[in-house]
Amino acid sequence: MHRDLLAYRVQQAAGDWQPLRFRPPGALRIGVLGTGVLAKTSLSALQAFGFQLNAWGRSRQSIGGVGCFAGKAEMDKFLGQSDILVCLLPLTSKTARILNGALFAKLPPGAAIVNCGRGGHLVQADLLVALDSGRLSAQFSTVIDL
Repeated sequence: MHRDLLAYRVQQAAGDWQPLRFRPPGALRIGVLGTGVLAKTSLSALQAFGFQLNAWGRSRQSIGGVGCFAGKAEMDKFLGQSDILVCLLPLTSKTARILNGALFAKLPPGAAIVNCGRGGHLVQADLLVALDSGRLSAQFSTVIDL
């Protein structure tokens, strides 16, 4: 998503080649929903590239080099600073359907979503509306529902 691979794939399919604006990693804000082991490992790997990193969890955490947000009171501020939102939350009654239209509306216009969580996090109809309207620029899902 950082290098606009999805847009280049669309161009390739159309037989078109137009260079896209390059955004240096330091200009891109990645927000991670979750502060557990998977989130901390992912954030640690992303730090080497120079992205602006934020994380959100239900309780306050301290992660070196990462802006940390906690609770409902700080969710909107966190989302507003997420050009790419990565969901690494466990699926619980409190996180089910968290990736919905109301959440998408709080992201910067053209934000992208990476759902590494469970299928129950995502409201697919809301996602399609956000993609069709241009509210979201892309989504990538590695969802596995057993």
